[in-house]
Amino acid sequence: MLEITLLSPFTLILDSQPHKLPSRRTEALLVYLLRNPQPHSREILADLFWDELPQEKALGNLRVLLANLRKALNPYVTITRQSATFNSASDYRVDLTALEGSLAITRGEIDQNGALTRATAANLGAALQGYQGELLPGFHLREGQGFAEWLATEREWLWTRVVEGLDDLATEYLQWGDYRAGVAQAQRLVTLDPLREEGHQLLMQLWAADGQISAALAQYERCAQLLDQELGVPPHPFTTELYDRMRVGNWQRPHPLVATETVVAASVTKALPHNLPRRMAPIWGRATELAQLAIHLGDPTVPLITILGPGGIGKTLLAMEAARTLITAPRLSAGENDERLSFQDGIYLVALAPLREAAAIAPAIGAVIGCRFQPTSGDETTQLLGYLRSRSMLLLLDNAEHLLDETEIFGAILAAAPQVQLLVTSRHKLNRAGETVLLLTGLDYPQTPITPEPDDAQTVGERLLHYSAVRLFVEHVRRAHGNLSLGDADLQAVGQICRLAQG
Repeated sequence: MLEITLLSPFTLILDSQPHKLPSRRTEALLVYLLRNPQPHSREILADLFWDELPQEKALGNLRVLLANLRKALNPYVTITRQSATFNSASDYRVDLTALEGSLAITRGEIDQNGALTRATAANLGAALQGYQGELLPGFHLREGQGFAEWLATEREWLWTRVVEGLDDLATEYLQWGDYRAGVAQAQRLVTLDPLREEGHQLLMQLWAADGQISAALAQYERCAQLLDQELGVPPHPFTTELYDRMRVGNWQRPHPLVATETVVAASVTKALPHNLPRRMAPIWGRATELAQLAIHLGDPTVPLITILGPGGIGKTLLAMEAARTLITAPRLSAGENDERLSFQDGIYLVALAPLREAAAIAPAIGAVIGCRFQPTSGDETTQLLGYLRSRSMLLLLDNAEHLLDETEIFGAILAAAPQVQLLVTSRHKLNRAGETVLLLTGLDYPQTPITPEPDDAQTVGERLLHYSAVRLFVEHVRRAHGNLSLGDADLQAVGQICRLAQG
């Protein structure tokens, strides 16, 4: 058996004995193949590790690297003249798998039932113990910008999920009245994300609920000092109000809920399985587009929807928001005799941006939806189509523009699986049969400068706040700087920025 450690400094245990690879770059290659379990062409891997070199030289370096990896871990990697793959059917174990699984179960329980069971909370707490602040702490290469960017993305993704998990866990302990356990998790939360004010608020409440008012007040002081030093802003008014109420004895601990071994859903509407991340900010000015998507999503006559627009316009946020509305809400009915797609087998987000070739699409989708590929059961696309054939799913395929010549698999999915709908975000049309395009443009913004008008009861600032682009800008400012006040002159400047950016 091969045991791989990714949550602490990289280590390998092979058949119960420590096992060393020849170089840090060999370790990096193994990690990349492990986390991306599909065949990778030699050209892609060479570019990942030696993007600064001519391709011939990079491929020569890669041949040596692959030979070293094959010699060290032959049963666990499959290396051909064209590609390299980690053998996911081999006997191996990764410490990160337990943490990712526990985080996914936690998010699923909260999304479906609004609460955690004791068993899930205990498993999550144990899994979080192994996290040391980042994936592969201290791991870096002197060269290889592509790998460095990929690892940074992986680290950010895991860090975000861990922070969410700690927040979920501490919140549950507060509700259950298990304040000491909640304090421990909230302390880890503010250590990992010291500028996350909600973490400080949660820790203050846990300290106070445990009868340690002085510790709660001291936590506020630490929060205020951090915000002042790092951002130059005061705490949010809610944090200050919490502090004031605790200081004068006008704060009441929440009434503890009974923690159970099983959770009874609060609603008769069962939530659909999904992997959508938590919404971290409101979505502004997209009511019309959301209404259009609400009509199309679940309509079997609209198999492929492409949200089209330039980079940074908000395609992904819109797609995820539209998909979130389906998780617990009953599906709309388009007509008396229309049977909507149920999506009973799930709503899944698949990131296409990291993929470089068509062969990677099926494995990427399979990894997200739980399709386990077998080496003896045909190619991965065929296995994926067989898996989807009898299922009802919404697949949100994000950032497809660089794969426009490789999207035959989209048509194959729709032909093989009539209960599957594809929601795609792209900068360009896919030009495939059955495609419905939703063109996304900038938010509503003031086309000309807004000036004072004597007969208008509203101020310039109030009139500017009618525009969704201005409101979005102001919301981001307030999230970053708490109770910062923007006057008419400030809002006129915001309007100018929105005009230059065309929303």
